[in-house]
Amino acid sequence: EVPGVMDSVMYIPVEQLRAGQNDIALRMSSHHGILSLSSPIHNIGIGHYVNPTTETLKYYWKALLPFGTLIIGAFYMGMLAWIKRNHWSVALLPLMSLVGAVQLYTEVYRGLAPYSYPVQDLRLIIVLICSLIFGLCLAAHVIWSLGSKHKTKLFLALSLVTLIAIILARGFDTMSTLALSVPASISLAFAVFSMLKKVPHARAFVAALGLFLACLIFSPDAFLNVTFFYLIATLLVILFVNEIKAYTQERRQRLEEKARTDKLQTALEQNQQRDTSESINVGSAGTFEIIKIADIIYCKGAGDYAELVISDGRSLLHSDRLNDLEKSLPSLFLRVHRSYIVNTARINSLTRKPSGVGELTLSDTHTVPVSRRIMPSVREKLA
Repeated sequence: EVPGVMDSVMYIPVEQLRAGQNDIALRMSSHHGILSLSSPIHNIGIGHYVNPTTETLKYYWKALLPFGTLIIGAFYMGMLAWIKRNHWSVALLPLMSLVGAVQLYTEVYRGLAPYSYPVQDLRLIIVLICSLIFGLCLAAHVIWSLGSKHKTKLFLALSLVTLIAIILARGFDTMSTLALSVPASISLAFAVFSMLKKVPHARAFVAALGLFLACLIFSPDAFLNVTFFYLIATLLVILFVNEIKAYTQERRQRLEEKARTDKLQTALEQNQQRDTSESINVGSAGTFEIIKIADIIYCKGAGDYAELVISDGRSLLHSDRLNDLEKSLPSLFLRVHRSYIVNTARINSLTRKPSGVGELTLSDTHTVPVSRRIMPSVREKLA
């Protein structure tokens, strides 16, 4: 025997129809597939002839929007997971997106190709596996994001309860629903507990999981149609936003800590420069003079030489180029122009001109130009 296609259409011979009541008898062979299904026939109907695959696609094309959301989300969160390599729980979000996209494609495949009936067994198995992976990844992401002393034990117990619920269930639709709802329910309880303990971001998880479970409870048939994938996409978008907010806050804290560290380092260098006797040997035309680095107000490029303006009012010509001199000066000196290096301890003010360039006012009323290109970095450094 050759298996028929999942959605079959056949003509009713017109000559066999008569006015009044008609009885139709269908003779079909049994289905020998991977699974033993309690209801292998979904529907038998009579109507005008249509292509069943085309009719199914009319229903499934609405899934293109959540499918695109899942693919974009997988790519974006994959990049974020790559940046935050030490936070492996973030990597679960792109995995969940990919699993959701695979499950969605498996569902939509019915409207793309008139596959043979045994393929339906594979579709049911793939949907169940995807639902289980998605549910467990969701639970792991919530548990590890909110933190717990017994994260591993809690996740293992949750996984065991989910597997038992699936084994005891009847019907693949029920099993797939439990594969998602059981981990989500336990994760919601854990998120509520964390919210009561005032754990950061717990409130967002409670809102997302509560909305997800409410839709499943009050619309149990949603799992069997495209609406379910809109629900999945919405849940992932909420988790994406929550993770991005957490990353933004973490990055802001790192920048603040770096700013404090830079400020402390600058203060230490300034104190060290005041107390140190570090000097530089200035040589030109066979003459040499030793001067303290702290006495240098700024350095100016002069062809193959560098002009050093000293606090006592003198200008000394140094035999090194400005680029070479920059390498020998401490980090307290800042290159503000291709022709100028200034001692930041000698800066009084920074003025931005309408043209976009800047001007530094140094001690003893010296002024130095600041190039437009590095103006933002100079302002940040001085701030």
